[in-house]
Amino acid sequence: MINVIPQEGRWYAYRGSREMYQVINVDDSDRVIYFQDTHGDIDEVDFDEWYSMDLELLNDMDELRAMMLDDDEDYADLPPLREQRR
Repeated sequence: MINVIPQEGRWYAYRGSREMYQVINVDDSDRVIYFQDTHGDIDEVDFDEWYSMDLELLNDMDELRAMMLDDDEDYADLPPLREQRR
């Protein structure tokens, strides 16, 4: 398993899955990462739990859009994805 560093505003997915999450805050002092799923539900995990998750960073915005819209109309009403600055 590869450890993926959480970055605010970036999207992640479980490897081999369509479950996607966007990191909305990394609290270094409390060692907690806040994230939301594609439905807008917010959750948190501590650093140890984050690094034990089998996640991959999603870099390709076209691929991300395709994953969200691919034969699943649940995501059709989502606002457009923001491009990430590099």
